[in-house]
Amino acid sequence: MASATKRQRPRAHAGASEQGKATAQRVIDAARELLMTKGHAQFSVRNVAAQAELHLANVQYYFPTRDDLVRAIVKDIDARYRACLLYTSLAQLIAKSRGVPRRPYVRMVSVETAHTPSRH
Repeated sequence: MASATKRQRPRAHAGASEQGKATAQRVIDAARELLMTKGHAQFSVRNVAAQAELHLANVQYYFPTRDDLVRAIVKDIDARYRACLLYTSLAQLIAKSRGVPRRPYVRMVSVETAHTPSRH
């Protein structure tokens, strides 16, 4: 007989309140920071909870497993990359329409600073 238990799905943004979305993003940011600074050997849901300054149960509410947390990190990085790519593409279109010569390189900017163009 097959097991009747279903694996819980992450609750990160599905119908969450603004506070819930902010908490989930806080967990994702803490997880990404922990993974980048400490490496995968120290990457656990418990360590992410400590990094985010939340109780373990709070983190597990949004991301029941480590795999769910890793998927959320990848999804977040993808969204940031796409936002930077869109910003760069729009900036190039605007520069082209103004007759500004195209730079031979593209400087990546974070999503937080994407709204403020750098002046060089």
